[in-house]
Amino acid sequence: MDPSNNLLVALKKYGKGQEENFLTDAFVHLLNRLALEVPDAFAMLLDQITDGAINPTSVTASDFVVTAQVTTSEGMPDIEIIGPNAYALIEVKDESPVDEEQIERYGRLVEQNGSDSKCLILLTRYQAPLLDNSRLLRTTRWTQISECLLAAKEKWQFDLASSHILEQFLGFLEAKGMSVNRTGWEMTAGIEQFRNFKVLLQQAMESASAHNTWSAYGANFNGLAIPDPISKNSRYYVFVEFDNPGILVFSCASKYVREEFKSEWGARAKNDLGKLLELQSENVHFFARGLDSQRMVLEEFITSCLSQTVYESQLSE
Repeated sequence: MDPSNNLLVALKKYGKGQEENFLTDAFVHLLNRLALEVPDAFAMLLDQITDGAINPTSVTASDFVVTAQVTTSEGMPDIEIIGPNAYALIEVKDESPVDEEQIERYGRLVEQNGSDSKCLILLTRYQAPLLDNSRLLRTTRWTQISECLLAAKEKWQFDLASSHILEQFLGFLEAKGMSVNRTGWEMTAGIEQFRNFKVLLQQAMESASAHNTWSAYGANFNGLAIPDPISKNSRYYVFVEFDNPGILVFSCASKYVREEFKSEWGARAKNDLGKLLELQSENVHFFARGLDSQRMVLEEFITSCLSQTVYESQLSE
């Protein structure tokens, strides 16, 4: 799925610091849509999430109401699900750690509810920790949600609007690394192509007067770094993020960008600023260019970025 055509991926940048709330709201919107328009899919998904504790039918699905960020005596659970003689709370986690005391509080809320079918669900990106909690606790991962939604898509007929909402949410999970699909033959070619891109990027950085470069990588990005000429610590980073590989990012701490150019840079995490090169934009068409033309595009971008930082003055010292 192309992340450049995904509205959720495009809008998430406005929710910096609120990633889990943004993810929660998108999921709630999808669940309510499925309950009304594709009840079989909703029933299957809820049965999967709750490990069979709550299993609506296609007839009762429309009677379920899913609400985000409800206020209770024990705090504000991310998602509340209320249906015929059924009750569930979902605590959503993306990157943040699991709070055991929070889970205990929400477990008490579920225990106190009078419904016969009820449970507390901990929905996480990573494997949930072992929790000494009540029999009502269920744990699941976003990859399992993705697999279930893909199965529902194959099994039932979706109306046009519901299909679009589902595709957007699946694409959002994929961009966030929360979706697991079968690994295809494209992986081998893709890795080779990215290796070629890094060699080309290094050549462009050297042509742009970078005195040295080395690899820079993390859980969500891969690229190169230029060290500070004096301290030898990495200062300037050029990389692509896995959730948006069509964009090349040049990033550094705000203090290294010259004051007169800061308005041209966008804010990033940890007081960093960044500039972007959209490789697939109409103005660039990077992947349709020849080798020399690609190198020229990268060199011009990096030269422009470095010229707006204190890097050149450091080299002359």
